[in-house]
Amino acid sequence: MEADPSNTVLASWTQTERGQVRVLPAEADIVRLNTDPEIIDSFRTNPQARLAPIYIPPADERTAYGDVIIPAESEFITSQLPVGLSGDLYVIHDGRETRFCGVNSAPIQGLSAISIAWRADAHEGVDEALLQSWLDAGTVTVEYRPSQQIAEKSHDIREILGISLRFTGVPVTDTKTPRTAIGMDPADTDTIARPHNDADDATDG
Repeated sequence: MEADPSNTVLASWTQTERGQVRVLPAEADIVRLNTDPEIIDSFRTNPQARLAPIYIPPADERTAYGDVIIPAESEFITSQLPVGLSGDLYVIHDGRETRFCGVNSAPIQGLSAISIAWRADAHEGVDEALLQSWLDAGTVTVEYRPSQQIAEKSHDIREILGISLRFTGVPVTDTKTPRTAIGMDPADTDTIARPHNDADDATDG
């Protein structure tokens, strides 16, 4: 039996969503830089950010994909983080600064660990002498520098630590030693970040 078109009921509705859009001046900061002395002091007394040793694999074992080569890698670990950390990590050694990578970590009450890597352009090649100088030294200094631009790429970070942090004496190795677990307590090989005072002549690895 065919359906009687006269008995067909068509239903329709309109749904409206309301929201607010705040237009900010071009020069306005979307992400706030936090320089609260108590927050800064917490990084002096607690292992809230730390780095695992920098691992430099042999040239023939480096990860490569597309136009990118990974000549060095590490782990960035945060715990009980009171304020976001968004910025660039620079390796400082023998008077030279090399951007390693960017990091983006929201405040956290627990523990977070992310793999980080230096992504080099395959067409430009890798500065082998630079890597060897890190290995020969055995340790380098790594500096975190806040970046509001990096933080703006995250939907859940609207405030970041507004000062630089330094990881002084980060081990550099060509032997991969993966850990079995990451805990709240730093491993013996982890390097803890401390506030960097521009007035101090800190060791640069």
